[in-house]
Amino acid sequence: MAAEASNVGSVPDTKSPAPGALTARRIFTDRYRGPGVGTAGPRDDIAGGEVSAVGVGMDVGNGSAVDWRKVGR
Repeated sequence: MAAEASNVGSVPDTKSPAPGALTARRIFTDRYRGPGVGTAGPRDDIAGGEVSAVGVGMDVGNGSAVDWRKVGR
């Protein structure tokens, strides 16, 4: 029997017509699925902030793919 995936998400992104943005399809376990928008570039206000998720991402040609897991609270 496979273990239930808990606190795991996936975000496949494709390039958006808007400069510096990605069209996202957000998936979080069985609790949430839906569209979103990813924006490019680091933000100064998140430096030193609390880490709420860890993951890995990769370039997949016309966008990116990110898998992550919630940590902490």
